[in-house]
This record gives sequence, structure tokens and C-alpha cells, in this order.
Amino acid sequence: SATPQRRAVLERRVIEGILELAGRRREASRIGLPLLEGLQQAGFDVSEKLGASLRRAAAREAAAAAEGVGNKTGVACESGCRADSWRQWRVEFGASAAAQ
Repeated sequence: SATPQRRAVLERRVIEGILELAGRRREASRIGLPLLEGLQQAGFDVSEKLGASLRRAAAREAAAAAEGVGNKTGVACESGCRADSWRQWRVEFGASAAAQ
């Protein structure tokens, strides 16, 4: 007989913090979106604002990659795009947190 699966209890704020970190670290495409999709498929409630912010970050990452801006190691690019990206995320998530 199979033993019942135990489900982990995850706090929403912890999961959203991980998703925010993925976006700030410019890993929205590689880590953030797949995690978001998996959580949503499992029925985990993630704020719409956070999901939208993560999708925008992934789109910015794709656009930057298409233009050859930045690099895969996460080291700041010559134009300071990493600092700009971080500031944008801070503004977006500050507004998101204030709305909750």
C-alpha cells in the first residue's frame, strides 16, 4: 500500500519573496516564470501584480538578450542596466506590497 503524500505548507510572503528575488536577479525567464507557472498549476495563490511584474521582467530580459545587453553572469553591463533594472523592480514591488 502506498503511503499518503505529505504536502508542504508554504507561506505566501516567502514564495512571493523568492519570485521577487528571481526578478531582481534577472532570472525571471529562467527561474521566476517556471516557478510561477508551477505554483499556479498546483493551486497556489500568487498576486496578479507580482505575476504581471514577473512577466514584464521576463520580457525586458528577452529584449535585452536580443539586443546583446548585459551578460549571463549577472555582472553589471556597461550602461548600468542592472542598477536600472533593480531600481525598477524596487519601485514596482514597493507599490505591490503597499497595495496588499
